[in-house]
Amino acid sequence: MSYDVNRHWFYKKKGKKIYLFKMLRGNTTVPTSQGRLSADDTTMVYPDENITDGLRIEYTAFNKPFVTADPESTVDSSLVEATSPSETSHVNLNRMLSLACVEFVKAMVAEKTNNIEAKEYYMRQFYKKLADNASNDRRMFVSSPQPVISVR
Repeated sequence: MSYDVNRHWFYKKKGKKIYLFKMLRGNTTVPTSQGRLSADDTTMVYPDENITDGLRIEYTAFNKPFVTADPESTVDSSLVEATSPSETSHVNLNRMLSLACVEFVKAMVAEKTNNIEAKEYYMRQFYKKLADNASNDRRMFVSSPQPVISVR
């Protein structure tokens, strides 16, 4: 059984095939196929474990790209898919990713009108909103020891 799969296992997709790799951290004393020792801190190798029962791949299906109600204020189970999107349809994303989509569309419109400076500005805003959304998912916990209190 593997442990910490999100830290030690990686994959690369080529067409319909998935290639699995294992990350070795620290100096390894196992020689490579050429007989050399690895001096790198991290090395990608093929898995040394046999996969006998298959793989379990977890993912999120995105089956409702456009919905009729605002996904921020509606429960996920009661969202109704919009079969033909219109101006009143909502993109099934959170608020920050919806704003990022708007910036991306603005960049594409600026590119069509050959306004490269505006396109670069909107793409910077797009990536900034994506980074803001990713940083909102991180949870950081800070702990500090209690100061020593003495009574005299």
